[in-house]
Amino acid sequence: MTVRAIAIIAWVFALPSIVVHADESEIRQFELPTIERLGHDIYEQDQFAWKATDVLRSQKTDDELRADKYHGWIVSSISNHPTVRFVHVGASGPEVLCDVAFVSETPSSCEAPTDRTLTADEVAQYAARLTALGAIARPCSDRYNTVALKDPESDGWLVWALAATTQPDLVVFGGHYRFTISKDGKTLLRSDALSRGCLKMPLVDPNKGRPVMLFSIQLVSNIPVETNVWLNLLHKIAIGLATPDQKLWKIIDGHISADGEMPQQHQE
Repeated sequence: MTVRAIAIIAWVFALPSIVVHADESEIRQFELPTIERLGHDIYEQDQFAWKATDVLRSQKTDDELRADKYHGWIVSSISNHPTVRFVHVGASGPEVLCDVAFVSETPSSCEAPTDRTLTADEVAQYAARLTALGAIARPCSDRYNTVALKDPESDGWLVWALAATTQPDLVVFGGHYRFTISKDGKTLLRSDALSRGCLKMPLVDPNKGRPVMLFSIQLVSNIPVETNVWLNLLHKIAIGLATPDQKLWKIIDGHISADGEMPQQHQE
């Protein structure tokens, strides 16, 4: 760790009110390599959706989208290319409004396909997103983005509801959820809050500039959760964490590593 990162952690531990306690309920656990991969995949899908939405907004106004009965998006693979499929409500239910393909780093325009029918898997992903958005117990934002991935341990879905902000220099640590959802996308099997509160941190200090690391206390698991990997990749800043078992961790370039233990005098 750099000197400045150590100084940040020392400042946190100097606060007498900061004591790490384990959460009273356990979230679903994954191995560290799986957490890193999930964090990377969340980041990748979130980037596809963000860039594709910019394309859609450049082509259609809010009034036009309302007239089209626009109702969200899914990420699929068409001709082996990642594709964001924007969905609207047609005569027979959800169908494709238009597609933004990522053949290269530059997204295509949003084009309506000849066949607007969603596959069974795409319908399930769309349903899973709606199920997740309806299951947020304690929102930390009035804006939530979703990412849906296949569950690595079953035939169902994992859907993340990610608390969002319109402030580019604000890092939203708290308020994110992970939902385990059935294969058809309609049944919520498990809900995991990935934080205990709505912590937000400025990415830039008006007096000191951008720090080399952001430090947080994570109470829901003894190892970092995947949304912290996503935040590290999204904001391109190292993240330090303390967990309930008094361990320290750091996340750099999407990789998690143990970083020692908390000072003994602050353990309980």
